[in-house]
Amino acid sequence: MELCGIGADIISFTDPMEAMNFIQKNAREIDVIFLDLNMPEYNGWKFLELMNEYLIMPVYMLTSSINVQDLSRSGEFSAIKQFISKPLTVEFVHELKAELEK
Repeated sequence: MELCGIGADIISFTDPMEAMNFIQKNAREIDVIFLDLNMPEYNGWKFLELMNEYLIMPVYMLTSSINVQDLSRSGEFSAIKQFISKPLTVEFVHELKAELEK
């Protein structure tokens, strides 16, 4: 992200509970969330279910999964803007930057 000129604060969590607490307290200041499908304690689906009311920003599901069921399930959550297979590309980051600057 930084290499692509995204100058925003990037906050990363490895603990889903810490991420949930942060989002609950700071939802209005968050522009976008990248959510991994595979996480310790909760998977991305459980995270989305628990956090649904706080997800007022677009969520990009970033995953190594190529499972069509995962892609299909992502359509069940209005917060998910896009389902992206890893790795995250420079082209996508530039597109996202342009979109966020609108």
